[in-house]
Amino acid sequence: MFKGVCVASRCVSAATACLMPSLVLVAMLLLASGVRAEDRLMSGKTHVIKSGKLLKFVSKAKQQPGGAPFVLPAAGSGTDPTLAGATLSVGDLGLAGGSVQFVLDSSGWTGLGNPPGAKGFRYKGRDDVLDPDPKGTCKVVLLKEKVVKAVCKGPLVDLTTPFAGASFVEIALPGVGAVDRYCAEFGGTPVKNDLKVLKRKDAPLPAGCSSPSGLYQASCTLDESVSELNLRTSLFVIPLSPAGEIGIECEDAGDDLSCACAVESFAPLNIPGIGDVCIEPSSSCPVRQADCDGDDGLDAVLLGDRNIGACTSLSDCESSCDAYCSSLGGGFFRQTAICEDFCLGGTSDGASCTVDSDCPDGSCGGPNGGSDGAICECSCVELGSGAAVTGGLSCSLGLSITIELDEDGLCGNVPPGVTLLPICGELTTATASGLLTNAGNSVGATIPPSGSPSLLTGVAGSCDDVRDGSVGGVSLVGHMGFYGSAIGDLLTESVFVCE
Repeated sequence: MFKGVCVASRCVSAATACLMPSLVLVAMLLLASGVRAEDRLMSGKTHVIKSGKLLKFVSKAKQQPGGAPFVLPAAGSGTDPTLAGATLSVGDLGLAGGSVQFVLDSSGWTGLGNPPGAKGFRYKGRDDVLDPDPKGTCKVVLLKEKVVKAVCKGPLVDLTTPFAGASFVEIALPGVGAVDRYCAEFGGTPVKNDLKVLKRKDAPLPAGCSSPSGLYQASCTLDESVSELNLRTSLFVIPLSPAGEIGIECEDAGDDLSCACAVESFAPLNIPGIGDVCIEPSSSCPVRQADCDGDDGLDAVLLGDRNIGACTSLSDCESSCDAYCSSLGGGFFRQTAICEDFCLGGTSDGASCTVDSDCPDGSCGGPNGGSDGAICECSCVELGSGAAVTGGLSCSLGLSITIELDEDGLCGNVPPGVTLLPICGELTTATASGLLTNAGNSVGATIPPSGSPSLLTGVAGSCDDVRDGSVGGVSLVGHMGFYGSAIGDLLTESVFVCE
C-alpha cells in the first residue's frame, strides 16, 4: 500500500483552495469532453532508489520496440501538464518497499520548443509554487520523444530497500482518473538491492500498467435516466442530463479510505447562443475520504456571497474571503474568491479588465461587458458535519473548462476559444446544501429565491464495493456557486447516480 500520498509540491491530503473562474458560462460545470485512459508502456534504461534520499528512473525511446518515439501530451489539451499537472507514482510490486506518489503541480511544468510543448515538457520542483522545498523535491521530470525520466531527492522518497518484487513507475496525466499514463516496470537486470540502495537496468516493456496493493480504482458511469445537473438562477431552473464517467481512486488510510475523483469522460454540451462547453480533468483538488467505520459526518455545505466588499486584487479578495469564511464558524473555508474587473490567468493575469478580450488566454472576473465594479465574490464550504453513514464517500472533482464559440457540438477545435482556470466541486453521498446571497449584486437577494438552502441527499455504498471497483447505485451530490454568467448568478445542483 502507499506509505504516503505525498508530493513534490505538497501532501495531497492537505486541504487546498482552488481558484474559480468567473464566467460567461461556468453554468455548464461538470459536462465535459474527454477520452478514455490510455496506457503508454515504456521499457526502462535505469532505476535507482536510496531510501529517504534519491529516486531516479530513465526510459529511452531507442529501447522501445522498433525505437519508436514516445507519444507526447498535446499542448493545450486536458493532458497538458502545464495546465493540469501530473502525478508520479513509484513503488515495490512485492509490497515490502512500499510506494509513494508525488503530485507535480502545473506551476512547475514548462512546455519545450516553439510553440511550447512541441518538443515535450519539463517539470522542476523549484518552479512549483506549492513545493515546500525551495530547491525542489523532484529536481526534474522530463517528457520528450526520445526520453522520459525523473529525479527526486529528499525525505519524501519514503521507500525502503531491498524491494521484494519489481518496481513500478507511473507518470499519470492529469493525475487521478488519468487520461494518459506512462508506465514502466523495473525487473530487468538487477545490479544491487540491499538495505542501502536498489539499482536495476534494462527493463523490458511491461505487459501493462501495474498498481500497488492498497490502491483501489472504480469508475462511476452516470445513469442518464436519473442523473441531474440543474442550473438554478434567481428566476428559473435549467435542468440538464449529464452523461459520462467519473473515476474514483482510493487508498487505505487507517480505518477509512482516502479518496479522489476525476473526470474520465463526459459528453460535450452545446448551449445555443453561448457555444460548446468542454471540460477536461484537473488534478489540483484535495483528497477526501470514504468512511468505513461509520464515525465521520460527510455533509457538504456551500455558502456563497456575490459581494463581500470592495477589492483591489485577487490576493486582496482571497484574504477578505478567508476572513469572511472564518466568521461563519463551523470550519468553513474558502472555496473560491474572485475580484471582479481583474484578469484571471493568461498573459494579463491580475490586470484590470472589463471584458474577456482584455485578458488573452484568460478571463475577466465579473459580468462580461457589464461591470459591477471591483467587488469580491466569495464562496465558502464546510465539510464533515451531519450524521455518519458507514460506507459514505466524499470527494473533490477537479475540472478545467474550455468554451468553444463555434457551436458545432464538438470539442477540440482550433482556436479553442476561452480557457478558464481549474475549479473544484465537492461531492458527497451524504447531504449537500447550497445557498447564494446578494445574488445579482442585489442586497438580500438569494438563490434559491426563498432564502432556504437547496438540499440534496446522496446514496452511500460500502468501502468493500469501492475496493472491488463496484460503485453501482452510489449517488454523489453537490453544489457550486457562480457569478456573472450570461444568465446571471448560478447555483448548480448535481446529482450523479452511478450505474
